[in-house]
Amino acid sequence: MENLKSGESETVEFKKSISDFNGILATVSAFLNTKGGVLLIGVDDDGEVIGVKIGKRTLEDIVNKIAQNTNPKIYPEV
Repeated sequence: MENLKSGESETVEFKKSISDFNGILATVSAFLNTKGGVLLIGVDDDGEVIGVKIGKRTLEDIVNKIAQNTNPKIYPEV
């Protein structure tokens, strides 16, 4: 994936884990206030894919948490 090769930038951000919800929300907010972007979860700061284990509802839960914590509500594409 090209985003991994080019590393983090103004429009690409890596997060190691979904447990860093405050960091995820801050990144989403920053993207909303600029040009948009791509957030890759399960990738360390060096661009190495470390992966994350997710349950059936994990992605839905993340989208709902982002919507609940943004105003106006934002429903990110996953």
